[in-house]
Amino acid sequence: MLDCTDRWKTKLANLQAFIESNGRLPVLSKRASKEERNLATWMARQRMAYYSPNQMEAKRIVLLEGLPLWHWGKDDGWMRKYNRLKDFTNLNMHMPRNSKTAGDDEKALAIWCNTQKQAKKGKGTATLSDNRIQLLEQIVGWYWGHPEEVHLIHHAKEQQ
Repeated sequence: MLDCTDRWKTKLANLQAFIESNGRLPVLSKRASKEERNLATWMARQRMAYYSPNQMEAKRIVLLEGLPLWHWGKDDGWMRKYNRLKDFTNLNMHMPRNSKTAGDDEKALAIWCNTQKQAKKGKGTATLSDNRIQLLEQIVGWYWGHPEEVHLIHHAKEQQ
C-alpha cells in the first residue's frame, strides 16, 4: 500500500511525464483523457494547498517549481517578485533599499519587502503564509525587524 508521500511523488512523476510528452500542463476539459483530468485536478489541489497556511511543505514547493511550465496560478506575481528579490540580493550582496540613490527596481523591491514584513505583523491588506515566511527567511540578508537590529544581532554573535 502506498503512503501519502509515495502517492504524491507518483502524481508528481506522472505530471512530469505528461508535460514532457505533451509540451503543456494538463487541463480540465471534456476532450481530455481521464488521466489528464485527474492530473489537472491534482494540480489544482496543490495550488490550493500552497495558498492555504501550513498546508504544503517547502520541499514540495521546490519540486513543483522545478517542473517545466509550472505556475501557481492567479497569484504567481508573489513568486516572481520573490525570485527578483533573490536575484537582486545574490547580485548586489545586500537587501534592496528605498533611498535616493537606489534605482526604480531596487526601490520597488524595497517597498515589496516592507509589505511582506507588514503582512507578517498582520498589518495592511496582504497576508503571508508560513510557506512564504520560510522562503523569505532563506534569502541571505533577510530580516524582519529594523536593519540596525540585524547589525546588532550579527555584532553580538561575533562577540561570543
